[in-house]
Amino acid sequence: SIGVLVPSLLPLAALFFAMKYCIDRHILRDQAYLCGPESQGLFLPRVLFIMRMIVVGSWFFLGTSLQFTAKTYFHHRWDAKVPFEILETSCWLLVISAILLG
Repeated sequence: SIGVLVPSLLPLAALFFAMKYCIDRHILRDQAYLCGPESQGLFLPRVLFIMRMIVVGSWFFLGTSLQFTAKTYFHHRWDAKVPFEILETSCWLLVISAILLG
């Protein structure tokens, strides 16, 4: 079920880098940047915030989609060694962790 989500990462990454290219091109063309190391200490906290939000979004999306897929398609025919309740609990823990981290 997770394998279906992996191909969607390529278009999302392409969209991100296309937007990043347009923004950086505009900034460099109009010289709307300040010279100096790390933009007065604001660069690193912003990067860490963005990275944390990416992790939060992926955990939330993964937890909810896996929960929905498991409930919809595999609830009545679950035959794995891991009980279905552990899978459900893990999905909810992933979603709750994403909410608490965000």
